[in-house]
Amino acid sequence: AESCSLEGFGVGAVRTVRALGGVTREKLTLCDPGTYRLAYALQDPTILPATGVVGEMSLRALSEDKTELTRASKAEQLSIPAKDLAAIIEPFYRDSIAGLKRALQRT
Repeated sequence: AESCSLEGFGVGAVRTVRALGGVTREKLTLCDPGTYRLAYALQDPTILPATGVVGEMSLRALSEDKTELTRASKAEQLSIPAKDLAAIIEPFYRDSIAGLKRALQRT
């Protein structure tokens, strides 16, 4: 992402992300520290060729020093084939995870 800002805190907060040449607003719909899950809904219109986009992320301990991050998205309607949308989203996910790794290495 080129930049991010946050309005509010907890469920209902909205994160504005500038990336992929546009702006997307994500509303937090679930934040469960007990299960290490969070979910969000993209507010239409989005920069993606899709509407009704929701996503979920979860963490699962693999060992004392390893954690698995699972990230998934779905949409109510696509205006391009799913494989073409995946080609847009997957690099963004990879860059986001790489940024998270860099941030964790600095701590």
